[in-house]
Amino acid sequence: MEYTRAFSPRMLDAEPVSIEFGQWLLQYQAFSNPANDHRTPVVFLSGAFQNFRSFRHEVEVFLQDFPVILLDLPSQGSNPQLVPDLSLEDMACLLKGFLDVCGIERINLIGIS
Repeated sequence: MEYTRAFSPRMLDAEPVSIEFGQWLLQYQAFSNPANDHRTPVVFLSGAFQNFRSFRHEVEVFLQDFPVILLDLPSQGSNPQLVPDLSLEDMACLLKGFLDVCGIERINLIGIS
């Protein structure tokens, strides 16, 4: 995982990194302080009609001790791919696929809906 090193809330307005996973689009932003790169990252999942700015205060707090990854799966946050029939199992598979592609074995997961 390649992290952005300097964080400011304005960065949450930047274009996210996009990954195509099969037919699905995943979008994310990742931040870390170099001293925390070895720690288990905190992954935030957005709910519908939210965006990465919804987590600006949480990012500032968690970034003091952990890498932080903001992830929008299809139909979440600002991800433009709307898929009303994705099951929770499908979303779990997408999350696992994302983690595998990024080489991440463990996470602390936080979701808001």
